[in-house]
Amino acid sequence: LVTQYFVDSHTTMDTNTATILLYGIRMDTASFTRGVTDLDIEMFAYLHRLADNQEINDLYSNTMGLDDLYAYGEAIKTIQIYENVGFAKISFDCPDGLIAMISDFILGLDIVEFSVVYAVRNGGLKFSVRNENMYYHAGTLTAEALADIGGGGGHYSMAGGMVPAAFMEKLQPNVDFAVRTRFMNAIEKMRKENEPDE
Repeated sequence: LVTQYFVDSHTTMDTNTATILLYGIRMDTASFTRGVTDLDIEMFAYLHRLADNQEINDLYSNTMGLDDLYAYGEAIKTIQIYENVGFAKISFDCPDGLIAMISDFILGLDIVEFSVVYAVRNGGLKFSVRNENMYYHAGTLTAEALADIGGGGGHYSMAGGMVPAAFMEKLQPNVDFAVRTRFMNAIEKMRKENEPDE
């Protein structure tokens, strides 16, 4: 959408801006394997001519720092799988992009079709949710699961959410169990609404 604003307003775009926007499209669509629209493809073609493609390759091959590795390690230690749903928790704050990358990583497991990764942030929780199950909608499920304790939303395949510190008491005495229960209840409700009758 940002690229389209440049195009529609006939605003000149510099190489750095084009590179960042192109990288964003590639990351957001997992290199055009998830949630791709015609607009994504059209804007990619526009940006590709202007961007520094060597810089794009460098960004792809140098994306992880040591702190990122600690976050992946914690997510791996805490992963829980229920049916086709993977949950993982990171007990310290980390950037939104990293939480999203870890959610993509969990979704990459062969038995996981829906991933929920959350990190502790400012006394609350920050969520990244990913989906590849035809009966689910990541945005709707996240909004449902967090409805009375925070907020969330997004698209069919990707969503985000937040529980502020003020509402954490509603997840007590076991925060992780409460998070899993809320999402599994929302998933079960959506599954019943969307699966064909047998």
